[in-house]
Amino acid sequence: MARQTLLLTLQDGAAAAAREVGIDDAVVAGWTGRDAAAVEKHIAELEALGVKRPATTPIFYRVSAARLTTATEIEVVGRHSGGEVEFVLLQHGGRMWVGAGSDHTDREVETYGVTVSKQMCDKPVAPVFWAFDDVAPHWDRLILRAHVIENGERKIYQEGPVAAMLKPFDLIERALAAGTASLPVFGEGGRERSERPGGNDAAPQPSTHPAPTAPPSPKTGRDSVLAGKMLLPEDTLMFCGTLAARGGVRPTERFEFEIQDPVLGRSIAHGYSVRVLPVLG
Repeated sequence: MARQTLLLTLQDGAAAAAREVGIDDAVVAGWTGRDAAAVEKHIAELEALGVKRPATTPIFYRVSAARLTTATEIEVVGRHSGGEVEFVLLQHGGRMWVGAGSDHTDREVETYGVTVSKQMCDKPVAPVFWAFDDVAPHWDRLILRAHVIENGERKIYQEGPVAAMLKPFDLIERALAAGTASLPVFGEGGRERSERPGGNDAAPQPSTHPAPTAPPSPKTGRDSVLAGKMLLPEDTLMFCGTLAARGGVRPTERFEFEIQDPVLGRSIAHGYSVRVLPVLG
């Protein structure tokens, strides 16, 4: 049984199908910028909030798949959390899909434990995903954008091209290479091993088997842009990095995000409100 099931619309060319998609593993990639100066700017933003520098860049945090949601409201404890727009990769049904999500994070907890802060909040994702094959030829032209509502005014919070982040296959290759901190340990065929040497409580070891790679395109029978590329494990979703925030990283109680495809003239958009629960000690 999947650890989380989301009702998603998977858009493949002109066809769109609503499906219940089971997700077993979720990953949040951090500090994924292609531009070292931009990465440093984002690290400096978080340092100003007391967040320690990452051990490596990029870095891949595991979060509970149960935290994934398409809801239009999430609940958090305290008023110190905020969203970040990211492109999201999903491996499902033997295909790779791309969408948009928000790595909503508790900024107060982040100052003493980034991994814990990632787990503190639900991770909203838009309920529509595009087939990666459809956008791969013009990938760098896709745009990420986020707005917040502050004092009753809708303001731009983040905006920029996905070209600011490492390309999807580069991120996937690095995530798989990270081994112990990122994804499950794999056996033959890319399936997760149920046991590790030394028992399930032992530290995971990097796989000695090759990661799964894409087959020819099911639509054409010819090799697709994914053919021969390393893929995420089936039913894995990965957040792939964010942009610098205009006006600095700050708490957000209404967050609206989108990924725009100016070439095909379409967007995936989603928004959610934050219900704040009290901190009582």
